[in-house]
Amino acid sequence: MTNLKSLMKSFMYAFEGLKHCIGNQRNFRIHTLAGITIILLTPFYNFSRVELTVLLLVVAGVMVAEIFNTAIEMTMDKISLEIDPEIKIVKDIAAAGVLMTAFVAVTVGATFFLEKEGLSSIIDFFVENPFYIAFAVLYAILGYLFVFKFKKKKENK
Repeated sequence: MTNLKSLMKSFMYAFEGLKHCIGNQRNFRIHTLAGITIILLTPFYNFSRVELTVLLLVVAGVMVAEIFNTAIEMTMDKISLEIDPEIKIVKDIAAAGVLMTAFVAVTVGATFFLEKEGLSSIIDFFVENPFYIAFAVLYAILGYLFVFKFKKKKENK
């Protein structure tokens, strides 16, 4: 029973970390919104299982890179809040890891999504179902609010 309790605690700690990233890291929210958007667009394409797996892996890769970047930046801030050129280099390198991962993800996404039949099926869908344009606009507004206005409320302790 103790092993199960320990396992459950480790999951709870991981969810706390995820909650922190969503509540406090704008770039993580941007990557989350991009990932959700990619998942919502996949039904318009005839992706194979391998292609879907690659898409999910690159989305997850960017999010994991952002999580590690956040952990590194927070660790460096604990070491010193004063301007330190070596700490700046460490933070810049961690950010570069996210940038490189995102660049690969965008390249893979563009390769998969900029295919004519898929794009035309999205356009056809909205032409045939103009009511769903309102949902797309609502999704864009909610996405903006999620990325730029959502902040975790400070707890009173």
